Amino acid sequence: MKKLIMLAACGLAATMVAQNAAPAALPREIARQDAVNELLLDDDGVCIVTGKDGSYQIFTRGTGVYQFVNPKAELAARKVARLNAEKNLVKFISTKVESSDGVEQLQKNSLTMSGDGKVQEEHPSMEDMETVSSQIKSSSKGIINGLVVVESKKVPSEGGTGGMIQITMVYSSKTAKASAWVGKKMQDHQADLKINEAKNEARVNAARRAAENAGQTGVGTANAVVKPVVGGDAVAPAAPAAGGATVPVNRPEHRVNKTDY
Repeated sequence: MKKLIMLAACGLAATMVAQNAAPAALPREIARQDAVNELLLDDDGVCIVTGKDGSYQIFTRGTGVYQFVNPKAELAARKVARLNAEKNLVKFISTKVESSDGVEQLQKNSLTMSGDGKVQEEHPSMEDMETVSSQIKSSSKGIINGLVVVESKKVPSEGGTGGMIQITMVYSSKTAKASAWVGKKMQDHQADLKINEAKNEARVNAARRAAENAGQTGVGTANAVVKPVVGGDAVAPAAPAAGGATVPVNRPEHRVNKTDY
């Protein structure tokens, strides 16, 4: 009884901790924080936020300008802004991260995040940046392809005849790991399906060959089951005769009548 009470108390405490724990900050909320915006407004347009669990998020921003207020012009400006965001990150990786002092350059554009999702203005340690730098170098193409839009902001000009589209994109190492895990599971599942399909096909082919061999050799004719004939006498299976020929056994007598002439 005491054990049950203790277990119930532990479960209740765990539930209360889970309920009181601060939810993880969404990338959109992180991108809107002042410390991140200050770095995104720089010439690089890139900001890296590291978490205490070793994860990191890369934010990049691009802009596109439209001259007229119409849907086609705004759509074109959004496309240009997205391309510029990707271009800014590619340039940052090639000129800063892959340079001789890439870790230091990376540290200047990086911030830390507390457990409650608040971005701190302090920079991560050099050791942490070395790990992030090596991961970015080894998967730079995957990072560019893994960017997703977290905010699209329209900034009209003062005259009202045009404006600027501001696109903010993010790459998350956590999302990338989850996607890679799901992709690996799907590949393993597809491989298992192909293996099972090959095994089933092999079984079917083996059964077909066995049936063909049995039909060619005549196996099983001697043990055939006698089946009654409706409206007549039972007929026994054919018995082998000398020389390999077969002769009918217990076949009903043939009576000659006039219709046979």
